[in-house]
Amino acid sequence: MDLEQALRRAKRRQFFKTLGQALAAVVVIGVLAGLAVNRAAAWQMQRTFDSLQVYHQVAEPNVTVGSEMLQNGGLASGNVVTVEYKEVAGIPVPWRTLTSRFTPLSYQLDDTLSERHALNFGTGNATPEQSYTTNTMQKVANFYSDPKALTSNEGLKLAGMTDTFAELAVTFKSPKTLAAVKAWLPANVKLRWGYILDDPSTDANGLANIADPLGVDLTVPLDYKDWRGYLRQYWRGLDPRYANIQPYRTAMAATAKTVRFKGVTLTGSAQALAAVAKRTAVAGSSVGVSVHPAPYQDVW
Repeated sequence: MDLEQALRRAKRRQFFKTLGQALAAVVVIGVLAGLAVNRAAAWQMQRTFDSLQVYHQVAEPNVTVGSEMLQNGGLASGNVVTVEYKEVAGIPVPWRTLTSRFTPLSYQLDDTLSERHALNFGTGNATPEQSYTTNTMQKVANFYSDPKALTSNEGLKLAGMTDTFAELAVTFKSPKTLAAVKAWLPANVKLRWGYILDDPSTDANGLANIADPLGVDLTVPLDYKDWRGYLRQYWRGLDPRYANIQPYRTAMAATAKTVRFKGVTLTGSAQALAAVAKRTAVAGSSVGVSVHPAPYQDVW
């Protein structure tokens, strides 16, 4: 009897020991798995922020990020909410809000970034016409990929408008260096952004002469070396067949002094922009957002 009781006690001890070891293993595995999931989610979150930065550095004419907020979307996942605005003659104008998502396994930028202008025009419509953002219906200032083809000069319509300030995308008849742009630029308008080449990822949107522009912020001294790094990162997400297209190779080989701009984004009064649209170097222009200053708003 004593032997049987001792055996039973030994079995119980072994059972609880094994159970304890199993529970400890589950806890350790759970903790390690949680840490791995959180680390993977953090990496995807950082990739989301990095990709948004690259996009804004390369593909957003005259757009400023007002704020970027992190929202918890569930277990180790979330959203990055980006609030954008445009500055028109010193006045901030709300532009749009982007919602990008990430999980431990992947991330996805806001859908409107991949679709670009294709959402703003009728499919197959190759003629220049007005376009608007899909969520806020703000006017989009377009460039023209082929200045010798059909273009529009909307800037001329600004003549005679008073107490109005606007954004104007100007496409040149032939590309200009930054020095030439500044020499050409009237003193009463503000240079915002420079259009260098077209985004080949949107070349099938049915818009034969509407550019999906890639370019650089010109409100600060041009750091073209850094911008080439951003362009290289942006290009990695495109189809490999685009890697050797001539516009990209030309842009990557250029320097701050030699890079040529196919067009620029300007802001200023309606009268000043209408005068710019009349200049002989202009192949076409497109009006973007416009604003009537409130009594308390100062314009430069």
